[in-house]
Amino acid sequence: MTNNNSETNNGALVAFLVVAIGLIPVSAVVSAEWLRITLLVVAILGIFTVSFFLLRNIKRRQANGD
Repeated sequence: MTNNNSETNNGALVAFLVVAIGLIPVSAVVSAEWLRITLLVVAILGIFTVSFFLLRNIKRRQANGD
């Protein structure tokens, strides 16, 4: 993976991370309990998934010496 492609990939992952974190305050405003729980579950899964891929990219870059 080239450095430019890696930077673009990390930028997209960070954007998804911001959206996932942004779902938490949105879920506090929603009045329907089922929708609130769904938003929280999606946010938590999104945060863990995106964080995993960001850490994987960081470890890969360190291993390649970038």
